[in-house]
Amino acid sequence: MTIPTVPMQLLTSNDETSANLSIMGDITSWPWDDQDSSAMDVSKALANLPSTVSEIFVHINSYGGEVAEGVAIYNALRSHSAKVTTICEGFACSIASVIFMAGDERVMRDSSLLMLHNASMIMTGDANDHRKAADDLDVITELSKTAYLSHATESLTREKLDEIMDAETWVTPEQALEWGLATDIDKPEDSDAPSQSARELIMQRLTELPNTQFVTEEQMQRFVERIERIIQKDKGEDEEDEPDTGDEPDTDDDDDEDEDETKQFFESSRLSQLFAGLSNKQ
Repeated sequence: MTIPTVPMQLLTSNDETSANLSIMGDITSWPWDDQDSSAMDVSKALANLPSTVSEIFVHINSYGGEVAEGVAIYNALRSHSAKVTTICEGFACSIASVIFMAGDERVMRDSSLLMLHNASMIMTGDANDHRKAADDLDVITELSKTAYLSHATESLTREKLDEIMDAETWVTPEQALEWGLATDIDKPEDSDAPSQSARELIMQRLTELPNTQFVTEEQMQRFVERIERIIQKDKGEDEEDEPDTGDEPDTDDDDDEDEDETKQFFESSRLSQLFAGLSNKQ
C-alpha cells in the first residue's frame, strides 16, 4: 500500500515576515489527505521557514487525533522563536485543543468551540493489562492538563478542570476566555460602527420595518434609489427628473429647505412618509 505524499498547508507572506499554518483535519502520523497534519510535517515546515518570519498564525479546525502527534506539534510551536497566534476556526477538539494552547495569543472565532476530554485508547488483554492501561491513560491525560493549566485563570482550578475533562465538555468562546484558555474572541464588525454608505443604512432600516416581508424586491430597490436621490439633492447634487409612476408615496417639497434634513434623514417627514408607504404595502 502506497501512502500519498501530503503537502503541508503553510504559506509565507510576500515580505516573509509572517506565515499561516492550517491544521484543518486529523492529527495523525499517517496523513491520508491534504487536510491531515503530522508532527513531522509541521516540524519540517517550521524548520524551513525564513529566519525573517516573526509571527506564525495557526488556523485550527480539527476533531483531534493521536496524542503523541499533537503533543509534538504543540511543543514544536511553543519552541519556535516566532510569536505564535493560534486561531480556532471551527472546532478544536481533544488534542487539537492542546495545539490551540500553543499560542502566545489564542483567538476563538465567535462561532467556534473547544472540546476537552480525557485521553482514550483501544485495549485488549487481561484484567492486569486493563488496569495498567487505565493508569497509563491518567498519565497521558496529564499532558493535556498541563497545557491547559499553563494559561488558566483562577476560575479554572485543577479540580474544575478534572470535572470538565471527565464530562467531555464543549467550551464556548466566552467560557474559554473566562478560564484563560483563549486570549481573545474575534467577532464580526459591530453593525453600529460608523458607516459612509447611505444604502447600507437604508437597507438596515428597511429590515427593521414590521411589514417589509410584503414588499417585492423591485419595490424595495426603487424605494432605495428614491431615497438616495433625495439625499444627493440635500447635499447640493443634481437630481435627475423622474416620471411619477404612482407606485411611490408623495413627498413634501416644503421640507427641502430644512438644512438639517441630511443629518436627520431617517427622521425627516418626507422619508417617514416613504417608510410608512413602504411598510403599508401588502
